[in-house]
Amino acid sequence: MKKEITKKFTFGERGLKGKEGATLTPMFCVQLGRAIGNVAEVSRVAVGHDSSTIAKALYHAIVAGLCSSGVQIWDLGQVVASQMSFAAAYVNMSACVYVSGVDEGTIELWGSDGLPSSLVFEQAIMKYFSLANSNVIALSQYHDIADMRGFKMVYQQVLTDLAPIGLVGVQAMINCDDRESERMFRDVFLQLGGTIKNRPIFHVSRDGRQVTAIDEKNRNYSSSHLLALGCLLLFEKGEDVAVPYEAPYAIDRLAKHYGRACYRYNYVSDETQYEIRALSKKQYMLRDGMMLTLMILNEMKRRKVDFGELAEKIPPFVERQAVYASVHCPGKDQDALASIAPAQTWGVGWSTDCQSLRILPQKAKNRWLILAEATHSEIADELCQQTKEKIADLLDRNIEML
Repeated sequence: MKKEITKKFTFGERGLKGKEGATLTPMFCVQLGRAIGNVAEVSRVAVGHDSSTIAKALYHAIVAGLCSSGVQIWDLGQVVASQMSFAAAYVNMSACVYVSGVDEGTIELWGSDGLPSSLVFEQAIMKYFSLANSNVIALSQYHDIADMRGFKMVYQQVLTDLAPIGLVGVQAMINCDDRESERMFRDVFLQLGGTIKNRPIFHVSRDGRQVTAIDEKNRNYSSSHLLALGCLLLFEKGEDVAVPYEAPYAIDRLAKHYGRACYRYNYVSDETQYEIRALSKKQYMLRDGMMLTLMILNEMKRRKVDFGELAEKIPPFVERQAVYASVHCPGKDQDALASIAPAQTWGVGWSTDCQSLRILPQKAKNRWLILAEATHSEIADELCQQTKEKIADLLDRNIEML
């Protein structure tokens, strides 16, 4: 029975979801919470959810399952994902569970560094479902649930600390898809002395993890451009950076220019990435839209420049992404892909001063993420499409012809 249940759900790059028409249910979430609590070395778990009705229902079921496993629970209540990730890293939780209403329910698991859990951890959780006996403790052994909803005050103070010289004289428009986050962000911005104006515009995503911008001349900047700018500011301070494996390759070129290093972490295994993830744990502003915006606004104040002038330090680039799912699943698919691009530490790829291509494995078997980057959108589009066709020829079409 439990094996049948696990076949309906899968962990992807951004959490656990239902597959083949299946949706997450409270019953499954009780079992999931129990499984998380029974994984070795998990003793203190933080839980939170977004504002959706779906997330609230699944969240309560997970809390019930965690209670039955005997772990200590920190309840952060309704928060955005970036705040939850920050809390995990700030207080060194052994595990973090975040529930959102995305795709009719998505559950994200993070480690003590606030980054997505490794494949090894997720496999241990799913393996629990195959056990014949459930490890359920007596009701008298349940731990009290710690109410940590006030942790937002700590988060707000950290936001303030990112602009130590204040923002008097700095003008900007602050928008967030999450209304509560927008109120908090604008309050911090105004308390620091900033002035609300129609340009530049900084727009933070609903989960709080990304930010886009429009400068004073109505030029648009993607979340990848803002991430690259944040890394550039750290390079100028003499720091190395740790970013997700899908982050733009332009960051590596910036690192080379400043004589620094750009390390990349993946979501499949973290056993050999301890130092990289430890660095990322300290650089939570690179994975938090509000923090990254304040970091940029502080530099605008310090250098006495507008956003457009500061953003000109980023080399021009355009990204395109695609996912290829192999049908026939050959055993040595990465070896086959090496004919397209040389093998790298993670996946295969190549780069020049103005272009790059990376083909990276994902958590789901035989799925590959194609990342094409160029100075013009037409070139990036063409590079991405050509690569997708080449992979199809190597992994599927040639086999069909046999």
